[in-house]
Amino acid sequence: GSTERIIGSWLKKRGKRDDLIIASKIAGPAEMSKHIRTGGYTKAEFKDAIHKSLKRLQTDYIDLYQLHWPERNT
Repeated sequence: GSTERIIGSWLKKRGKRDDLIIASKIAGPAEMSKHIRTGGYTKAEFKDAIHKSLKRLQTDYIDLYQLHWPERNT
């Protein structure tokens, strides 16, 4: 989240969001990431992660949203 906050502040100061392509990601379910995300790739988890990214990035859209690593059974 820290990187998104830094980029969000920079984007706000710059004021030219449409000149850039912004990509972000959702952390996948894993033992090492339980402090970030407790569930798998569910609709609720995606919605929560995307809204938090949008808020940190201070923008109303993300051009590319990726899975940080695969959840094989999804």
